[in-house]
Order: sequence, then structure tokens, then C-alpha cells
Amino acid sequence: MMKTDCSVQAVYMFILRAAGCVLLLAVMLPAAAAWAVDVDNCLICHKHRGMSHIDENNMLRLLYVSEPIYQNSPHGLLTCRSCHADIKEIPHKKAEKVDCLQVCHLDKQGKLESFTHKQVGDTLQASVHSPIDEKGAAKPYPEDYPTCKTCHQDPLYRPLSFFKKIRPGVSDRIMGRCLTCHDDKTFIKKFYSHFTSRMQKLRSGADVVKLCSQCHEDADFLKRHDQPNVVHAYWETYHGKAVYMGDDTSPDCLDCHAGSGGSIHSMHDKNDPRSAVYPANRLKACSNLDCHPDAGQNLTEYKVHLLADRARHPVEFYVSLFFVLLTLFSFIPIMIAAILDLVREILPVKHRFENRVLPPRPVVDGVELGDDRPPVYVKNGVRYFKHLTFNQRQQHVLLMVSFGGLVLTGIPMKYMHVEWMRSLYEMLGGIELATVIHRVCAVVMGFVFLFHFLYIACCYVEYYLKPLQKAGKLTLLNMFKSILVLPMVPNLEDARTIWKSLRYRLYLTNDRPAASRFNFKEKFGYLAVFWGVPVIGLSGVILWGQDFFTQFLPGNILNFCLIAHSDEALLATIVILLWHIYNTHLKLEHLPMGMSWLTGTKKEEEISGEHHGYYLGALKSAGLAPEHAGAKRGVVRSTARFAGQMVTLVLLIGSTGYLSWLVFNTVFGFHMLTSTRIPPKHYLDKPRFIEEVLLEDAGRKKFFRGFRVLKEQEVAGHFHNITMKVTPDERSYCIKCHGDFPHGTKQEIRTYLNMHDFYLACQTCHIKRDSTTAYTYRWYTRATGEILSDIPDLSGTPLDELSIKLVPGLETPEGWKRLDSDPLMQYAEDFIKKAESNSLSLEQKKESIEKIHSSLSKKSITCQQCHNEKQPLLPYKQLGYSPERTRQLTHSELVQMIENFNQFRFPTIFERKTQ
Repeated sequence: MMKTDCSVQAVYMFILRAAGCVLLLAVMLPAAAAWAVDVDNCLICHKHRGMSHIDENNMLRLLYVSEPIYQNSPHGLLTCRSCHADIKEIPHKKAEKVDCLQVCHLDKQGKLESFTHKQVGDTLQASVHSPIDEKGAAKPYPEDYPTCKTCHQDPLYRPLSFFKKIRPGVSDRIMGRCLTCHDDKTFIKKFYSHFTSRMQKLRSGADVVKLCSQCHEDADFLKRHDQPNVVHAYWETYHGKAVYMGDDTSPDCLDCHAGSGGSIHSMHDKNDPRSAVYPANRLKACSNLDCHPDAGQNLTEYKVHLLADRARHPVEFYVSLFFVLLTLFSFIPIMIAAILDLVREILPVKHRFENRVLPPRPVVDGVELGDDRPPVYVKNGVRYFKHLTFNQRQQHVLLMVSFGGLVLTGIPMKYMHVEWMRSLYEMLGGIELATVIHRVCAVVMGFVFLFHFLYIACCYVEYYLKPLQKAGKLTLLNMFKSILVLPMVPNLEDARTIWKSLRYRLYLTNDRPAASRFNFKEKFGYLAVFWGVPVIGLSGVILWGQDFFTQFLPGNILNFCLIAHSDEALLATIVILLWHIYNTHLKLEHLPMGMSWLTGTKKEEEISGEHHGYYLGALKSAGLAPEHAGAKRGVVRSTARFAGQMVTLVLLIGSTGYLSWLVFNTVFGFHMLTSTRIPPKHYLDKPRFIEEVLLEDAGRKKFFRGFRVLKEQEVAGHFHNITMKVTPDERSYCIKCHGDFPHGTKQEIRTYLNMHDFYLACQTCHIKRDSTTAYTYRWYTRATGEILSDIPDLSGTPLDELSIKLVPGLETPEGWKRLDSDPLMQYAEDFIKKAESNSLSLEQKKESIEKIHSSLSKKSITCQQCHNEKQPLLPYKQLGYSPERTRQLTHSELVQMIENFNQFRFPTIFERKTQ
């Protein structure tokens, strides 16, 4: 994604214009709206999480409203009755469903007509998301189509930011200009948020994709509408990965499907000429200044939602299949060979090398070719054998560094959904810096590859063509033969060596093949680089310069390049990190590390095992005799080596199995699972969050005990649908038996009563009282049941966030004792277990129930006993309530509100002092 460059002057001008618009519109908006938030004090009750009821279908309905989210939402300037106009009395009956397209109380600015969302609704009904087709008939599965609340769940404000790395919004100095005339700072900030949020998307790119995924990644939805998993395909693109990493400059669903300047409510099917992704319109969508301004028409052929699906994309399917098979059939055999080789080392049997000496230099038509520099020398009594020249080692270091950088910045991009890989990517600088590092390393590797190709050509001329020329035998046939005897070119001898090695590693023979200077494993790794670098490099260059190359190449070449670049890079990474590292560093003769990549030489112990033929040939050329008889190791060192080899064996086996599964599933198989093998729809019941608790009494009649919460209510994040956090009450045996919602009176009243169960122990209201017993009260934590040592400050943090409850007790000579004593608690728990397992008789049940409720009254105290001004039952101030909250709770009008249906207006005790 390209970012639009703009001058500092342009930025300042934009800031000033935005501030001017804010000031102008602020003047036009009525100032009275600033105090429209909750003027009827609905949140006096609805701000508590316990506010809820069970409907006629035994479903838990949350009535909790988050005051902070509500006040900072787009509807924060509206009263509750602006939408809930049907509410006329308190306590009110079930509110009617809100129609988002109704006429609001606001007036359109500059027009003598009321504001309404009806125009947006009409636009949505004409889009692809309408449940009605063009003929007015209902589409199949109309319940699958979105409504207003489907997308507008979260009340979002994203203040416009000109300096994203510093902070959002404009400076306080600019905001102060508004306050010159408008002294209401709350209104200015709220209106500014509303205005600036319309100048950009309300959601981040990741949030947009997540929103669309609710439908377009749901297996049942895709099956019903015969659609592929386009969301999964999008996450596989660079656009998706950048968005996943938090880059808001990369396109999400809306950027393409709504089009530049288009309404997000006016999306259409891709085959509809009105659609932004219709073939004739795609270039306009792709070539805007923020994306690909230099793009040609061919770029629009790129399949953003490509899945390796044989039915929908057959060509890409078989290309992907080719690379999967190439990876598996390259990786699995070499890893099996490594495992067998390690097993042969762990469980050794005396072996012997083939009784022959390979020629130290190749011969073509009687002419010795190749480097004739001494292959062996002695230093301090130790024999060293030449393996790599200084030039070759330099190339290897550059290749190693560039390859490491490409792996660190490339593989995490491929597996961005893996958390630790994403964290690694963030450590490398995120999507912006990591891609720069990736391209720099790619340039370095490309330079090394070209230099190495030139180096090979020079060595070939110097050591292979010139000897033939001096001997007068430089013919086309001899040139071809000289290529075949190059050190890294496989030959028939390598094929025979592979067969002999397999027989040796399977214990079918004790003759160990005597390899030459470079064995077949080193040649395989070398040729893998020679194949991989051009494939990965060319595909990467085309992806890097996609705007340029698609001027004369078809756009779907980018899909093939992405497949080749990603899958071949995975194969290269596996081969190098497992196969190459094991053979050059983890084998017995190389531990703890092979040093030839630094020194250019190998010691006699190393060379005599892996390259025995070359070892004998070098000694013969130098006129030396073999002396190496194997290093002698003590018990400790031998045991350590054996343990290391066992760990290596386990890692090799585990890595081979896991990576084989990973390659198949992430490169090819996972696409098939998500696009063509979607399981059929299973019609399941709605998730149950509560269950009704019943109990048989002595007369074998089932009695209602209450409702038990099965799991936390998981709903959307709108201020009306906040998740209900039910902290388990580990102390209350009443709750364990009667459930979290025990009151079964009519809905309007039990909503208030059940809300009390979140803050008060049942004994608080249902204790038997007389004039001689004086109860005192303490708070305990719901999670542990422990009594709080200090009185909590209830003037700040709400009770539902503290997760505490009030329980009565008695002052005794031994100290304060709670009424829900430990013995009674244990007795009740034992009874519940026995009752639910049907191990008690009816008489035993009756006797146990009477004992548990012996100190309780079925009829609770009245509202007036707690909520009265003269002598309230609870000492609110001593319990931590603020004076203002105490005044509200003890006002007589509160009881009248609950017991009687009044006209719509809360008691005067609840009126805001700020008005």
C-alpha cells in the first residue's frame, strides 16, 4: 500500500479547515443538546450490572447500560426516550423494539424538517445486503442479512489524527478557539468527536474485517449461500496481513467493496455494474492515490480472494498442488535419510569403507581438470583438508546473513496468525520496517547469487576450459563433459552413492560409501539454492513492482508469484534450518559446530567420515598415509554425546511429522477445508445461559427455586448489550440451591429484586426478626466468602465492580458471627449433593429443608424497612455509602416508585444537581 505524500503546509491547511468546520457546525447545533444525556435519570437503575430479567422464553435479558460508553457514543447527546418513546411509566413494562429509521427529535441543519436515518435505510435496502430482491420478494434465508445493529454494534469515536505516532486529535490551542464563543467544553469535545469521526472510518481495518467475518467466515452461512471463505483468502494477502498487524493504510473490505467516495451502505454484488469491484470499475478502485496510482488495467485481474479451489480456480489449484508435492517429496525423503543416519550413529555396528581411492581431480579426454592447489596441509601436527576458499566463505557469510533476514521477516508474514510469530514480527519493527528489511536482504541475496554465477563462470574458464585449450582438446563435446564433472553437478556416482547409503543406513551392509570432496547431500543443498533463489527472487521482484510489471503482464501473474514465492521460501527454510544445519553442525564428527564455513578447512576426523574417498585421494596426492583411527572419548563425554544424539533424533522425528502436516494444511489442505469441505449446517438450539431450578418437596410436587446462571452472557459491545459478569458466590448456600435469580414475581418487580442478589446475601432480607435481636452487617467477597476487614469506599467504585455482598451477623462474647455459619454452609452443601443425586427420601428432604431455613423467613422485609428516611434497617453511612447515595436510598419516593406505577418521571430525589 502506498501512502500519499503531502507537504507540511497542506497538513496545516487541512487542520485549520477542519477546525473551522467544527466551529461553524458548533454554532449551528442547539446548545441545549449538551445536557440531553439521561435527563430522566434512567441510569440510576440501569447502570447496575445486576439489572436484568428472564423473559417468557426463559432467556436472560440484560438491562445494564454502561454509562461511560453511552455518554461517549454517537447517541450520547440523546435522551433514552429519544429512542424509547413508548416508555410512559416507572417501573416500565418491556420496551418495544427500537426502529432506527424513525424520525428523530433533531432538525436537519439548515432545513425545516426532522432528521431521520430513513435515507440510509433505503440505500441499504437497495444493496446486496438487503433481504429483499429487486422484485420485492424475500431472498432465501432473510434472517442472514444484516440490520442496522448488526454493523453498528459498537458506539465508536475515532478522533481524527494528523500525528498518529503522537496522539489523536487536534491541539488544545485549536480547540480553544471554539471555546472563545462556546463556553461549554463538554459539548465542544463531544461535537468535535462526532464531526471528526465522519472524516475517516470509525473502525480500524482489522475491526472492519472482523465485522464482515461474522457472516463471510461463518461455515453455516457460506454453505447456505454457496460462497467461498473470502475472508480467509483475504488474510493470506499482503493487504490482509498488513491490516492484521494494525496498518490502517492498507485496504480492508470497505476500501474495495464500497469504493472511493462510495457509501458503505450501497454495496452491490460483484456482477452488478454498480459495484465498485465490477470488472469495469476495479481500476478506479485500485488506482486511487492511496493505493496503486500507477496501476494499469491488468492489475485488476489479480484475484484478491484466491483459494486453492479446483472448482473456482483450477489453474492456481494445480500450481499450488505442484509446490505442495515439491515441498513434501523434497523434504520428507531427506529428513528420513537424516533420521536413519542418526540412528546408525546411535546404534553403531562396525563398518568398513569401500576399498577404493577416488581420483583427486576429474579427467576429461585425458586432461586433468579442476583446482590443482594442495588439498591438504599439516599445522602443529594436525592435518587440515581444504574445503572452501576464502572467496567462497565470503559468499557463504553474505548468503547466510541475507537468508536469515529473509526468514525472520518472511516466515512470520506467512504464519501471521501464530501469536509468537506475530510477536517476532513486531520485534523486527512491524509491517513497515520488517518489509524494508526483507527487501534489503533480498537485494543482498540477489547480488550474492549474481556474483556467485560470475564466480562459477570464471572458475570454469580458469580450471576447466583453459586446460582443455592448452591440450588442444577444447571441443563442444569436451565442454559438455567438463560441465558434468564440475564439483557440484550430480552424476551417476552420486546416484550409486545414494543407493549404497540407503542400504548402509538400513543395516543391510556394513560397507560405508566413500564420498568425494562434495557428497550428494551437499550437492542437493547447493542445487536447492540454485533452483530456489531464481524462483523466489523473480516472483518477489514481480510482487515488489506489481504496478510496473502488470503494465505488460496479466494481473493474475501476481497470484502465481505469491504461491511460488511463499511455498518455495517455506521449502528453502525447512531444508536449510533442518537438513543443512543437521549435516554440517549436529552430526557426531562436527559437534558442537562445523567450522569449515569460517576456516575453510576440515580436520582429519571430520573429512575421513563424510568424505572418505576425497580423504584418501588427497592423502595419496600428498604422499601421506592415513593415520586417523577415531577419537578416544571418556565415559562422561560419550554419555553426553549419546544424550545429545537422542534429543536430536526426537527433534528430527517431531519436526518431520509436524512440518509435513503444516505444509499440507497451510499451503493447500487448509484452503480445501475452508472453501470446499464446509460441513453441512447443524440446526442447534440457541446457547443457554440460564436454567430453571426446580425441587420436589415431600408431596412430590416440583417447586420453582430460581434460575441458575450456566455461563456468562456473551453479547455485543453496544452500551445496551454489555457482557454480564457473574462472579460466582462461593459462600452463599442460598444461591447454590435457589440460583442467581430466585425471585419469581412479575417481571417489572423481580428485575429489581433479583438485582439485589448481586449485592445482598439472602439472609439480609429473609432473616427472622424480632424486637430483641440486633443484627449488624459486614461485607464479604463473592469469590472467597471472606469478610472484609475494612469498610469499602462505595462513593467511587460501583458495587458490581467490587464483587462484594452484605451479610448480617450477631455480636457474641466470642466475637461477631455471620448467620451463614460454616457448619450450616457445609450442611446445606451436603444436602444439595444428596438431593440432586436422589439419595434422600422425601421425609429426609423435608427435614433438611426445614433445618436450613430455620432462621429464615419466607416472607422478606418490605422495601420501606430499608428505604426510609427516619430509621432505615441498614446503616448505609457505616457501610461505606456516600451521603448523597444514602440520601437517595432512604428517600420515601424511592419506595413509592417501586410500589406504584407513576407517570414518566423519576422522583425528585434522583434529579441531577448540575441542571
